[in-house]
Amino acid sequence: MYDFKKDGVTQTLLGAYMMCPQRFKLVTGGLAKPESRSMMFGSYFHSLLEQHYSGRKPDVDGWTFPQLTAPNDVEYMRCCAAALLPGYVSRWAVEDKRWLGVQPEKVFDVKFHGYRLRGKIDGIVNTGTGVYLLETKTKSVISEDNLTNRLALDWQSLFYMHAWAIEAGGDVPQGVIYNVIRFPQRTMKNAREFTDTLRKEVASKPEYYFYRWTVEFSTEDIEAFRVELHQKLMELEQRKVWFKNQCACEAPYPCDYVRLCAEGDRKTGLVKRKLFSELAS
Repeated sequence: MYDFKKDGVTQTLLGAYMMCPQRFKLVTGGLAKPESRSMMFGSYFHSLLEQHYSGRKPDVDGWTFPQLTAPNDVEYMRCCAAALLPGYVSRWAVEDKRWLGVQPEKVFDVKFHGYRLRGKIDGIVNTGTGVYLLETKTKSVISEDNLTNRLALDWQSLFYMHAWAIEAGGDVPQGVIYNVIRFPQRTMKNAREFTDTLRKEVASKPEYYFYRWTVEFSTEDIEAFRVELHQKLMELEQRKVWFKNQCACEAPYPCDYVRLCAEGDRKTGLVKRKLFSELAS
């Protein structure tokens, strides 16, 4: 069994555990569904933003897509990045310059009641009035109402805020700046024409492709989360039996592990992946 006390636990693993203990057991075995094109684009765009905020010129050709075999998928994502990145910088450069600093891709590895918490924060922002996490998400559809309802007490954000507070010696961030980027889902016939057309479209309606809002968290939110986190970690350490949560099998979509979990069928399309995907460079 995976030794999470020794190797650490991420919010992804805890999320899997809270969804279904059996799912957690399979995830810790390194089994996962291959990443989709949109998921790979999210990782790709994160790498470009890290270069941008680090003061380097983003390299839209220097990132590899190891799990994508179709050349048109790779070309499509690079064309999207080439069109979206200038629009992103143009829309947020003025606001970014008002901030005292952005620390991109902050890796943490901290101790909490003897447990090891690991992960990677998209960014730490000092606005001059407070410190916030910068949480970047790539979505094909942007709906502030839907996302706000889901993120109001988001485990991932609270996990990161708690970890950063430990890293920073106790100072808790004031909240999270959610930075949402729309990933275009369309057909590309000619790369140059596609990129030029998309770049013009992004420039003409940046609010459609880029959106930000801030969610504040109180000290009480963080304290309540710390209690719950400690309870979950102790529960995980003491668990001996790994029953599945049947409510998670079909909600809201069929679980990727249903056939393997129920029938032991290994022909499920699952692949072996690095356990800590948040820490992959």
